[in-house]
Parts: sequence; structure tokens; C-alpha cells
Amino acid sequence: LPGVQRVSILRSGDGAADVLAAKDILLRDNGMTEDFYYTQVTASLLYNKMFEHFYGVDGENLSDEDAIGYAKDAGYLHAKHILLKTVDDSRQPLDDETIAEKKAQAEALLAELKNCPADELEAKFDALIEEYSEDYTPGYYPDGYYFQEGTMVDAFYNAALALDEGAVSEIVESEFGYHILFHPAFGADHVFTYDSSYQPVTLRAAAADALFSNMSEEWFSAAEFSFKPEFESFSLVELFAVEE
Repeated sequence: LPGVQRVSILRSGDGAADVLAAKDILLRDNGMTEDFYYTQVTASLLYNKMFEHFYGVDGENLSDEDAIGYAKDAGYLHAKHILLKTVDDSRQPLDDETIAEKKAQAEALLAELKNCPADELEAKFDALIEEYSEDYTPGYYPDGYYFQEGTMVDAFYNAALALDEGAVSEIVESEFGYHILFHPAFGADHVFTYDSSYQPVTLRAAAADALFSNMSEEWFSAAEFSFKPEFESFSLVELFAVEE
């Protein structure tokens, strides 16, 4: 049953009686009646239908301007980076000689980027990420990271905050190593995050979801509710009592 915690309860056979017994046990163990379960499922389906009415599947009807505007208004920054690590996987510092070599390599890469024509800079930066960066996640975020204050180390965040679009930073040192940042343009169809199933979520889809959530909260705040007298003596204990 969608939306209900799954447990191993089928012991033998696969007939209709087993399936019905399994359903009853699942509902009971999750404190639900069948009507309540289907009310939840219906509400979820209606929510999705309403979302698609306003924004389309995965927010496809949200304009680039509105998607990007949402991210900027919410304080998101956007950056790609080349990382040369000065710590090992347990975050212990590397030896001084290796750290010096990393610093020299960062300086050489920065010089290469500074000599690159502006219209070729992002492609060059991407190539250097692929060849040299020791950040293990760029393949998951091919368009760069979207992040808010507090989600990156301060040195990284402050460097990104100071960058104009299309610009490359100086060498930035953090507790992880030496970074060189590039500020790409925002893109509505960039990978923005990942869902609970590790599927990529675009900026457009994430923005549409946030905007619809805000709209729903406004509806809820503006709604007027009235309760029947029975609610005054309403008992959750009685409602979810397990029948022996």
C-alpha cells in the first residue's frame, strides 16, 4: 500500500486471503482504518493534480525568469570550483611538501584561467575541474552548486558572494584545501538538488514546488474552519485503538 510502512507479513501462499490479511495487518500496525488511508491517498493525489494545474509536471510551466528569480530571492548563490585538497579523507593535514605542491598547482591553474578568453572561460574551467579537481561530487552537479549561507564553509561562501557572473576567484583557502571558484549563469534546468530516491531535481522543479507550497500555506491561512460539536470530545486514543 503506497504511503504505509511495509513489513514482512506474508508467510505462505499468494492468494486473495493472504493479500487481504496483509492489508489489514498493515493498516492496523500503522494506526489506520481503510477509509482514513484512502482519504490520505486522495488528498495526496489532489495535491499533485493542483500542482500540475498551476506549474505542470515537474514545474515545466514555470518560466525561466520565475525559477531563477525564486533562487536569487531565496539567497542562493551559484558556483563551480576546482579543489586541491590539503587534508586526507579523515581531514588530517597532508605533509608540508605536498601542501606546497598543491598551492603551486593552484597558482598555475589560476594563471591558465586568467589567460583564457572570456567566451571560452567556462568550458576551460569545466575541463580543469575534470582533470584536476579533488572534489568527489562535480559529476552529480555538472552545472555547479546552488547553496545558501550556512551550507558551505565560510571561506567558500564569502568568495562566491563576492564573484560577479562569469568571473573567476583568486585562490581561496579553506579547511579542505585550495579552491578556485567560477560563477556561472543561473539556469532553470540545472541540477539543483536530489530527491530522497537520489534522482536529480532541476531548479525549475524545486522552485515550482516551493512556490506552490507557499501558495498552499496562504490558502490555509486564509481559510475559515468550523468544527462540529463532536470534535470537542474528540479522542485520538479511541480513534486509533486497535481492535482485538
